[in-house]
Amino acid sequence: MYSAQINRNNPMAFVFLVDQSGSMSELSSTKDENGNPITMAVAVADAINNILEELVNSATRDDGVRDYFEVALIGYGGDETFLWENNLKGKSFAKISEIKDNASQKTYVVENIIRGKIFEEEHVQLLWLTPKAMNNTPMRGAFKTAEKEIKTWVSNHPDSFPPIVINITDGQANDVTSENDMLYASQEIKNIETSDGNSIVINIHLSNGGQQVIFPSDLSEIAHLNNYAQMLFKMSSVVPQYWNQNIQDVFKKQSIGKDIVGMGVNVNMLGLAKMLNIGTRVATKDAGFML
Repeated sequence: MYSAQINRNNPMAFVFLVDQSGSMSELSSTKDENGNPITMAVAVADAINNILEELVNSATRDDGVRDYFEVALIGYGGDETFLWENNLKGKSFAKISEIKDNASQKTYVVENIIRGKIFEEEHVQLLWLTPKAMNNTPMRGAFKTAEKEIKTWVSNHPDSFPPIVINITDGQANDVTSENDMLYASQEIKNIETSDGNSIVINIHLSNGGQQVIFPSDLSEIAHLNNYAQMLFKMSSVVPQYWNQNIQDVFKKQSIGKDIVGMGVNVNMLGLAKMLNIGTRVATKDAGFML
């Protein structure tokens, strides 16, 4: 299980569910290239844009970009459900070669002081996701949209590595009547499977305060936190065993021999970047990638 080779016939799918509700306009712990604090919406967009660029680079060979990956960007709270722009606008899953061909760019200058002298260095950042923060948090609706799209994707790729869904939010769903609605919506996605295993759901709750808990191995690790943290634990998947060593190394955890759950609560922006790295680049390791 979770060992299918990743190639152009059997690509790997990533689904990012992005909270774009009004509360994402709050300042994060991250600063821009000029040292100014940025909002959580901007920080999340930057993190996802960086991951997409890394996926493009990972799939690039001498003959061009090979379609090892397909990615869906689904937003909730904003004015669009599918978040691709340019020629991909309105599309759910996009192939990595399409993603590469539809990037916008931002150029910025970074000043470095070397031996007392100021040197300016120009950087180019590739952009796909535009930060937005408005309205409420219809998270359940985003999960239902993802479920529909993943079912279609799996029917077309029955022998691929199972889709990985990464939900990034700073709050609770407001389109539910009880926590059972979210538990059910998440379980419906986890029940979708390829011949290589069930879809993987990772939930990341953002915050600038509170105790950060990332990739717990037992509910007791978050028992002292609120009910929402415990719900996220129940919503999330146990990650494949071969991720464990990377998680232990990156987050200094002692979880040898235990199952690790793909969730984080009160996660800061550095933690978000590390979790996205685990969920994307580490996910391809030892799974027959680099063909």
